[in-house]
Formats: sequence, C-alpha cells, structure tokens
Amino acid sequence: MINLRKIRRKTSVGLLRKYHGLTGGEVVYEKFIENNINHVWISTGGAVMPLVDAFYKGNIKYYLPSHEQSGGHAAAGYAKSTGKPGVSIVTSGPGFTNSLTALTDAMNDSVPLILFSGQVPLNSMGTQAFQECPSVDMSKPVTKWSICVEDVNELPEIIDEAFKVSMSGKPGAVHVDLPKCVTSSKFDKIKNKNLSKQNCVEKKIDLDTIDKISELINKSNNPVIIIGQGCNNSYKLVREFAIKSNIPVTTTIHAMGCFDETHDLSLEFLGMHGNVAANYAVQNSDLIIALGTRFDDRITGNIKEFAPKCYQSFKEGTGGIIHVNINRSEINYVLNSHYNFNMDCHDFLKQISPKLNFNARKNWLNRIKKWKEEYKFSFNIDNDNIKTQQVISKINDFLISNKIKNYFVSTGVGNHQMMASQFIKWKYPKSFITSGSLGTMGVGLPYAIGCQIGNPDSLVIDIDGDGSFNHSLHELKSVNDY
Repeated sequence: MINLRKIRRKTSVGLLRKYHGLTGGEVVYEKFIENNINHVWISTGGAVMPLVDAFYKGNIKYYLPSHEQSGGHAAAGYAKSTGKPGVSIVTSGPGFTNSLTALTDAMNDSVPLILFSGQVPLNSMGTQAFQECPSVDMSKPVTKWSICVEDVNELPEIIDEAFKVSMSGKPGAVHVDLPKCVTSSKFDKIKNKNLSKQNCVEKKIDLDTIDKISELINKSNNPVIIIGQGCNNSYKLVREFAIKSNIPVTTTIHAMGCFDETHDLSLEFLGMHGNVAANYAVQNSDLIIALGTRFDDRITGNIKEFAPKCYQSFKEGTGGIIHVNINRSEINYVLNSHYNFNMDCHDFLKQISPKLNFNARKNWLNRIKKWKEEYKFSFNIDNDNIKTQQVISKINDFLISNKIKNYFVSTGVGNHQMMASQFIKWKYPKSFITSGSLGTMGVGLPYAIGCQIGNPDSLVIDIDGDGSFNHSLHELKSVNDY
C-alpha cells in the first residue's frame, strides 16, 4: 500500500496553504491543473454542480456532449491519440450508468480514462435517493481502481492517485465517485487513507537469460513477432529489432502502424479478420515473440490449435513462445507461454536487441512472400455501385500519395471497421482510433471529436457505418461547441 504519512511529511504544509478554505469541487479543479489537464468533458447535474461551478475560473477548456456515453468516448479518443489521460465528468445515477460503456471500453482497450461522477450526499447513500446508484460497486469490475471519496480532506491524495493509477504500468480506466456533501464542504486538514496497490514490474533481465533468449531468436528458422499496443510508445525500437534480426512482424489492431505496413517484413494484422499470411505465419512458426499483447481470442481462435509448431519446437529446445507484458495477470492467462517477462517492452527490447544477429531465413521469408501475394486483401469491383472498400482504398491512396503523417482515422464497429483495418496501410503508431475488445458501436464520431481536440493540427477522419453512426449522430449538434 502507498504510505500517505511519508507523502504528507513532504507536502502537508503546502497542501494546507494551497487548499485551505476551498470547496471540495475547487480542490478537484486545482488538482486537474496540477496534473496538466487542459480538456475535460462535462455532463452537468445537481449532484456534480459543486465541481462544475469551479470551471468558471476558465483555466481548463470543457466540452458539453449530447450524451454522457459520448462524452466518455470523446475523452477516450483524446487519450488514445495523445497518450494523456482523458477526463469525463458526469452527474450521479443515470449520468454515471450512461458512462459505464465508455468506462468498460476504455478499460478493455487499456486507455487512461478517468471518470469523475457526482453522488448523492453520504447520509443519503443506500436510501434509493433521487438519482442514486451504487456507482463504485458497479464500476469496480471494469476499472483499475474505483473509490468513493468520504472526506474532503482526502481529495488531493485521491485525485493524484487516480491519475497515477490510470497511467502507470498498463494504462486503464479509473473511477472517482464524489458525494455532493464532499465537493461542497471546505478543505481544512488532511486525514490518513490507504490507497491502491501498484503492480511491480521487472526492469532488468539477468545476463544468462539475455544470452539464452537472444540465442533462441538468432537460431530460429521460422520466427514471427506479434506486436500489441504495449509497443506503441516503443515503435522505433520494435522496427530496429525486427529489421536487425530480419523477422516478419504482425500486429493486433491497436498496434497497427507500430511497424510500417509498407515494409517487406510486415504481415499487417492477424486474427479473425486479419491477413491470411499473418495467420499462416503464426501457425507455422517455430518461435513467437509476443510483445505487449495479451493474446486476445480474436487473434488466437481456438487456443488448443494455436501455434502448434511453437509448442513442438519448445519440446525440442529450439523455439516456443516468448511473452513480454507489463501486466503480470495477462501472462499465462489465455495460453501457456514458455519464456515470460513481466516488464515494459521498451526495457526488454533495449536489453535484447544488442545481442541479435541478422539471419537471412530465405526459405521462411519466401514462403511468407507467396502467402502475401496469394492471400492479399481484395474485393470485386462493381461497375454499377461504389463499394466501401473502394472508398477506403482511395482514402489510403490520398494519405500515402500526399505523404501525410499527422493523421488519425477513427471508426465505429462493424464491417467498415474491419475494412478500414484491411485497406489502409498503417504507417504510424496510434493512428487508428477504434474500439477493440468491447466492440462498442457509436464510438467513431466521439472518438474523432476527442482526437481532434487533442491534435488540433492533425487530419482526423471518421470512417463510420450507418448502424454505428446512428448511435451517436446526435453529437453533430454539439460539434459547434468545440
């Protein structure tokens, strides 16, 4: 547990001077500024008004979505594209329940979204008061951390911890429930409270292990690198790693662009809707190097039949599955891997890469080349109708021919999402803003809004399907507010 006594020995005097006499809502606002929050999404309501009132100070830009769910998705789109935490503020009861989908979507896709929800006063909780619901009980299963603040004097530590938890280790969603009596009362002193427990990860690999893993990689005949979004911030190291060792690369949807898909070693993305060549390569590989991925069911299919030759080569001492993941709970969870590293992919790559050698692997790369040529993404042209794939292909041509680098593409969920994945050649990390694990329809437009706010000088395109777009088209009327 975090020792708040040590924290307070260093900061208690400063905290008392800065926050003394402020309302809880004003304390939260000040903590936003201290944590470098410049943009938030607000859906107002009685229970959250003491916090909303603080925004009249005017130092933070705030946006009013048409629906709380869209506000959460817009904040997530901002976070996905910038790497900064997204903040959504809603009122109690239905304001919170409308946000549960956005909270779950962010958690499942490892997005640092923080939801601040209003709540009825502490003495009214549990009485079925107007616009009351058990928010923390509902959000705990879908967040890294959820807490109801019971004392205004706990706010500074709790708010700081919320931002820390959302961004540390594997990013994710956090929920802070704010009873109205807490945000309307005055800050006067600090009381002790135990906060969350952090996941400790490895920083270094011992030399014997480095030698063993690097030798395994160097001598493998049919290796494949699988990249997840845990590598998006280390994409330069990923590219150096793959090119230096001459190993083909496939990615999950959230890691598309981490490795340039126009490169000869790219297999594009794998899985149910992915590139056939990528799936064939994985199934025929003797060594899988999985970096920053959790082996989602959409990329593995039937676990019993996944990568059979890797398991055989492990028994023979010539291969297997190497898994690097910053979240310990995701190692040996979906499948049993053989060489596991609970660490940031950046640290792993920095330590392993110097030991790697170039290996021509002509037979393996020739097989992959044939698969790529035979099973490339394609569609039949209809002279009487324009197909979705044609439009997306033209968008891809525009981006590549004009050498546009600062762009983002968001989507809803459905066929158009998969076609965008397939017919755009992704060259840059974090450029595809979409809902992966939860598959939330309606996210395309609010994602795009949040993405544009976070990246005002970039081109942002929402490729949407009619069914998905109909879930959130009401946000068009709020676009002028942005």
